[in-house]
Amino acid sequence: MILTPTELHEGVFVMARREITKPEQLAGARIGAVDAKGQFGRAIGPWLQQWGVSASVVSLGSFQAIYAALGAGKVDAGYLPVDLRFRGQNEFGWNVLHALPTGTGGIVTTRRFITAKRGIVAEVVKGFVDSIHLFKTQPDIIVPLLQRFLQFSDRKGLEQLHAFYVPLFRTVPRPTFFSEMQRLKDTFSKQYAAVQKLQPEDLYDSSFVDELDRSGYIQRLYSGKTN
Repeated sequence: MILTPTELHEGVFVMARREITKPEQLAGARIGAVDAKGQFGRAIGPWLQQWGVSASVVSLGSFQAIYAALGAGKVDAGYLPVDLRFRGQNEFGWNVLHALPTGTGGIVTTRRFITAKRGIVAEVVKGFVDSIHLFKTQPDIIVPLLQRFLQFSDRKGLEQLHAFYVPLFRTVPRPTFFSEMQRLKDTFSKQYAAVQKLQPEDLYDSSFVDELDRSGYIQRLYSGKTN
């Protein structure tokens, strides 16, 4: 990993119809998921148990399909990403019943490629740093771009999405593992015993972001002085 763009944050939400305002009201409900047995489908089970309700989690194949089904009243709730959360709140008055922290991910490459093409990797990292700066400082450019690539016309929802992510994008986006290391070890330790000995520094290279920070480039970028 060479860069982690955002802080750890809630990125997926249990959204419910307007009249459902509390988790307890999901008793007997149909809850849409991309895959009932996948990451988010499995995640809802423990929460239903904690809330003391029995509900059906149904596979719908995509977030867009969940959105359409919830909008048409074919399901009572659904797991949706943050962009569709704001869109659904504005279009249908949906309620947030629960939020799920998601791994922030990051930009990755191989050490072999870094050795062979270090200059290219450095330019990619610089491009991400520049893009984060653009996102945080130029909403007049970013909101239309979000509209173009997310392909929905709700300007208010796009402005909400932008405002949601502005404080989350990291000015100095050093590669960071928040809570993923133990999950990684648990997932692969049976197959690869050596995984248990891994440390975060074995899996990231912060030198590219460090260099931009040490050189003053990032400070100059935010002060408007990049020369």
